[in-house]
Amino acid sequence: MRALTTVGVAFSCVLASAMVVDGLGKVQSVKAGWYQITASYPVYTSSIGKVATAGLKAAAQKRVGAFKHEFNQLDAKPEHEYTADWSVEPKLRRENLLSFLVQCHFYTGGAHPNHDSETFNYQRVDGKVKRIHLADIMRVRMVPEAFASGIVIPKLKEKGATEVQSGAVTHLTREQADKFYITDEGLTWRFDPYEMGSYAEGAIEVTATWDELKGKVIVGP
Repeated sequence: MRALTTVGVAFSCVLASAMVVDGLGKVQSVKAGWYQITASYPVYTSSIGKVATAGLKAAAQKRVGAFKHEFNQLDAKPEHEYTADWSVEPKLRRENLLSFLVQCHFYTGGAHPNHDSETFNYQRVDGKVKRIHLADIMRVRMVPEAFASGIVIPKLKEKGATEVQSGAVTHLTREQADKFYITDEGLTWRFDPYEMGSYAEGAIEVTATWDELKGKVIVGP
């Protein structure tokens, strides 16, 4: 059965966060009975939105391509069709700032499905739109992972994250420090299953409010 790959844009719609977008893009690859991979992302027409759309589209295409390559290595048709669903949840939409949480749910055999996540933040800086990371919004002079660790690790411990409570995790990596999204409440860091606890603990999120971050970052409410 041949694999099909399509890219399309639907009419104006609303995503899970109830944040209106201008359209919906989709990347899909299907091999009936073997696998079904779908990635969807919001489409915006504003100047900052176009940059975000291009970045999200590229990420969607990359993830679908990676799953397709992996699934095409199968020697035999799986007992249960492999699936992957990659989707974007807008978290903040301002004139000069956009923030997104991307979640991917996938099944590749085994006892249970899995999921992971990414975050994407875009800001207009000096007239140019770019994807930003923690270092881009920090006021304090620290490496981002040290700054984030000081905020996040105590909150993870309070939440009962077993890897932190046991002492196995004492600080964040740069990648973990940069995996945050922005809302009207503050900055939220997200950790996938197995990062800070068992699979049963699921994804764990911790939020630093704007009051907690006052004077430490250049963004705010």
